Amino acid sequence: MKRQNLRAKLQDAGLEAEKIDEIVNYIMDENGKDINQAKANVDDDFAKVKAENEALKQSNTELTAKVDSYKDYEDLKKYKADAEALKEETKITEYLKSIGCKHPDLIKSQIDFSKASYDEEKKTFTGLDETVKGLKEKYKDMFENVKVENKFNPTLDGGIGGQESEFFKQYKKEHPDLFN
Repeated sequence: MKRQNLRAKLQDAGLEAEKIDEIVNYIMDENGKDINQAKANVDDDFAKVKAENEALKQSNTELTAKVDSYKDYEDLKKYKADAEALKEETKITEYLKSIGCKHPDLIKSQIDFSKASYDEEKKTFTGLDETVKGLKEKYKDMFENVKVENKFNPTLDGGIGGQESEFFKQYKKEHPDLFN
């Protein structure tokens, strides 16, 4: 709004020249106050938006830096999954070897290990007896007879010069099935 435009309008309306300056000054002063108040509000809002923008820029910088660390995390997650898969493969291979399988890689595809459970203590799978029996009959050349090892290993218990004690000899006589 310009003073001269306002004067021209008031003169066209037929107001006296003395009153026109008084009215124009009043209107312009009030308008100036409104503009200054609005400008102050805008300045406050602008300062808030600017501060918020700076905070978001900082947050974006931090998050961008963290993205790189998540790439390492994804690599680690993949490595862990691969290690778990290898561990499972090793369990299967060791189990097949323990039952006399000559070529575990060829036989393992014939067995559904998802239906079996692994016994950590015995290092064997349970629930596969029928499947293994069928495979041993079907692929006889792929399996060798596994001799069950006698794990009983007695000490000489007081024998002289590496000789067995009398107690041990007597025990062997009474339990010959324990000693091969």
